[in-house]
Amino acid sequence: MTEPSNALFDSLKPLAPFVMRARIVSTGREKLLQHRNQLAFLIVTEDISENSRREILRDFPCPIYQALTVEQVETLFQFHNTKLIGFARSALSAQIQQLLKGRRLVAPSVEEVTMPENPKVVVLGASGVGRYHANWWERADAQVVGFLGSSSESIERTEATLSTLLGHPVKGYDNLERLLQHTSPDIVDVCLPPAMHFRTARAALLTGCHVLCEKPFLYDDALPPAVLHRQCDELIELANARSRLLGMCSQYYEVIRQCLALSNLGDQPVTRMEATLLTPMRNHAPGALSSWLDLGAHLIAAVQGVAMTRHLRPDTIQLEFPAPNQVTVRFSCTDRSDTPNPPPPIECALTVGHLPANTHSPNQRIFRLNENVFAAYNAQDDDGQFALDLQNLATAQSQRIPDPMRTLIAEFTHGRALLPGRLATQNLTWMMKIAQGIASIK
Repeated sequence: MTEPSNALFDSLKPLAPFVMRARIVSTGREKLLQHRNQLAFLIVTEDISENSRREILRDFPCPIYQALTVEQVETLFQFHNTKLIGFARSALSAQIQQLLKGRRLVAPSVEEVTMPENPKVVVLGASGVGRYHANWWERADAQVVGFLGSSSESIERTEATLSTLLGHPVKGYDNLERLLQHTSPDIVDVCLPPAMHFRTARAALLTGCHVLCEKPFLYDDALPPAVLHRQCDELIELANARSRLLGMCSQYYEVIRQCLALSNLGDQPVTRMEATLLTPMRNHAPGALSSWLDLGAHLIAAVQGVAMTRHLRPDTIQLEFPAPNQVTVRFSCTDRSDTPNPPPPIECALTVGHLPANTHSPNQRIFRLNENVFAAYNAQDDDGQFALDLQNLATAQSQRIPDPMRTLIAEFTHGRALLPGRLATQNLTWMMKIAQGIASIK
């Protein structure tokens, strides 16, 4: 036994009789699988095989720790020749979990996979932005085989819309479990209200699907940030353990990559970044906070496309409110102070907002990288499909690019998440930090 194992064993000894009396510990792979959603955590022994450890990481969504020997497990909990034990949720389990810090197993990060040649896709919520997603999936050689609707009436309308758009019937379902069971998709595209993202993405990952979530990655104003972060961690761990892609859909990550490609920066680092995104109000609640929660994730994704290893410094956040339903956020992105030869900071200014619902102004999308300023205008490609014209405002030169959402979905279809779970979580963290500042003022 190693010295750390001895120390942990000694710490658990006085707790073990209470654990047994409370009946919060159990073993047996099948039994634990049946009750996996009620487990607080699992312990696998130090001598478990690599294959077994990989399978357990894949099959169980709860935290998994590697600690103790088979002999120590038997001494503590009277389970003979056992390499896997599970703990039900309780105050005592939480106390034991504190003792296991530093021993948690994490599956390797998955950001690229080999997809089937024509992956099957289901869209959760296809009456809004989901119908555009469906179009791009099919144009990327995927097959849209079903969608989730909220009522029989909305399902009937969306079936008709998708049939016209895609040229073939697509069946709608009002039950996620039945949809996944009947269609056996490779990819689940989540275009539902943000408060439903965690539950549906988790169900899809547990079924073995790759998952793409609309922005924001996760959000529910009824939940504190700590809970949302735990949900992010759980989804990432599920995806990694099952070797499945998990990503967020924000086309502005691709927009900024195109701006960088068209700029004259060369090897010059970006030290100043500004971005503006203004859209008509439509069905959104009024207020700067509502506008930020709706649009902020997009412009943060744009910053992430430039910032690389740099992180938002919360102490630099400054807020301005230039008009009703608008907010400008200023902050610095810097690398860690202990990073050797860190890149220079980026001074960022992001403006988002909703224009009056009756406005005839088009979406306003402006991006500045140092002295390069670009505007993005709606356009159509040679096939009549939606595209963007990126215009350099200094030179008046313009370049047409495919719809960035189309590019992002095509990349996912071919096994690459441009905004994988780790970046989606960072995006949410920054978005909520700024939202808290807006809420404290407004």
